[in-house]
Amino acid sequence: MCLSAEEKVSDKAIALAEVATKQIESHALKAAEVLSQGSDGRIMVNMLGVLSDPSSRGSDLRIARDEIEKALQIIEATTWPTDADYAHI
Repeated sequence: MCLSAEEKVSDKAIALAEVATKQIESHALKAAEVLSQGSDGRIMVNMLGVLSDPSSRGSDLRIARDEIEKALQIIEATTWPTDADYAHI
């Protein structure tokens, strides 16, 4: 089967979006993992309702924020396929 130039462009757009999706998923999973470490995702507080380890939790939140920012940058930089790109599949 010989693809037209448009179909080749569409295939490339889909392939690039697939790579971007995997990168986005990786960053999102890293963010989720760092937030769930050791506490099943709960924010640990002492008996007075005060954050137990603000320094550690702050570090976790900064790492998660950075991973989310990376994912968002990829989303914004990616040229996502259109319905027309999927039409020949």
